Amino acid sequence: MTPPKILLVEDNFITSDEIRDWLMRLGYTEVATAYSGAEAVRLAEEGQPDLILMDIHLGDGIDGIEAAERIQARRRVPVLYLTAYDSDSTLSRAKLTNTSAYLLKPVRERELRIAIELALEKHQAEQALQASEEKFRNIFEMALDMICIADIDTATFLQVNPAFTTILGYQEEELLQRPFLDFIHPDDVGPTIEIIEHDLKHGANVISFTNRYRCKDGTYRWLDWNSHPYPAKGITYAIAHDITERKQAEEVLHATNAAKDKLFSIIGHDLRNPMIGLSSGTEMLREHLQDADAFTRDLCRQMHASIEQVLQLLDDLLAWSRVEQGTFPYAPEPLDLASHVNAVRTFLHEMAAQKQITVTTAIAPGTAVLADPNMLNTILRNLLSNALKFTPQGGTVTINAHKHETMVAISVSDTGVGMSAEKVKRLFNIGEKGISTAGTAGERGTGLGLILCKEFVECHGGQIWAESEKGAGSTFTLTLSEGKNSESVKRT
Repeated sequence: MTPPKILLVEDNFITSDEIRDWLMRLGYTEVATAYSGAEAVRLAEEGQPDLILMDIHLGDGIDGIEAAERIQARRRVPVLYLTAYDSDSTLSRAKLTNTSAYLLKPVRERELRIAIELALEKHQAEQALQASEEKFRNIFEMALDMICIADIDTATFLQVNPAFTTILGYQEEELLQRPFLDFIHPDDVGPTIEIIEHDLKHGANVISFTNRYRCKDGTYRWLDWNSHPYPAKGITYAIAHDITERKQAEEVLHATNAAKDKLFSIIGHDLRNPMIGLSSGTEMLREHLQDADAFTRDLCRQMHASIEQVLQLLDDLLAWSRVEQGTFPYAPEPLDLASHVNAVRTFLHEMAAQKQITVTTAIAPGTAVLADPNMLNTILRNLLSNALKFTPQGGTVTINAHKHETMVAISVSDTGVGMSAEKVKRLFNIGEKGISTAGTAGERGTGLGLILCKEFVECHGGQIWAESEKGAGSTFTLTLSEGKNSESVKRT
């Protein structure tokens, strides 16, 4: 560590040499010596000392106090005065400089050592404090957020940073001259007073308290406050973030959600009910047209399939909406997996038969999962229908399950067209476009099936993922908690 540089100013050569020897013995090896005030000013400018030992009464020209004043005018440096006189007038003049201590001559070595150490430590502490204050001042002045110091007893600002004037539009004096409660929205004054009285005045930090402040143009800005009080001083330091745009976005989102809910209500009643009637009608029509020509029967079949597709879309939309709102009923219970898989196979039998696809299962008897029956059926139906959709004529779809610790892994594999790794990554993201494509027989999907599967699986605390390779089929796997294998297991 480099020893501090000391400038010794003493017009008595004998005293100067003696003190210099002491300093060298104490380890202060960088010592410059001046014998007059003018020389001291020059050497201080050239050598930039860390401490000055200054004799007050110098022989010619300026005295030690004036020399210290000139040096201090250029650079703050601690000064230890050496004097044989302690008159009030002399001490009063010396106090106006950066005085660290006064040492009365004759000086003793021990006193000198202690005085130098204390002066250097004090100066270092002052420099650190000054640097900290400058850093705080820079942050205070340049921050985009609003920063203030406030009196919590009088509810007034003591100091505000420029962001206050930028955001609210007032001059600093306008903010300091009135209680800050005058700027707060009438509906927020009560909660603000409660925060001051019950939290800040009792030393409790306040994190994320919001209220509205009136701007000079009469509008209001939403502010989110964090505050750190000092009750003993009756003040608090506070930072406010302008969240007006976020609040406005939340209002727009709330209105959008309300409109969405109304739309789904219309879908659920005004659209879905007529489609159910059409589906039933075309099903009856198919039964009455068994003896019709092939073209008519095929046309009727296509009509029924299209209506079923629309119904499926409406059901998926309604289910997704209820999941988003948190209103989809969730009642997990132990379920026999094989019976639910068989029920879905039966439901989709015609779809498989039309493409001559073989559907096989490999599920050990008694395999049970803890799941909501409606959600499980929706998951299985979507995964199996997707597999059938993308498997060509004469292909194979396999459903299997195996236990792993406390979970059951269920897989639906097909020998279909497969997909690229890039598409696999995007499968379960609702915001992705171009995910839903036509099946091998031109079948169309809703685009929401896999999204629902992911939502439902995660609702059960499980996971779902896909593995695929273009031209080599796909495998969708999900995990659910194992259900108790007992008489309580529910079968469809």
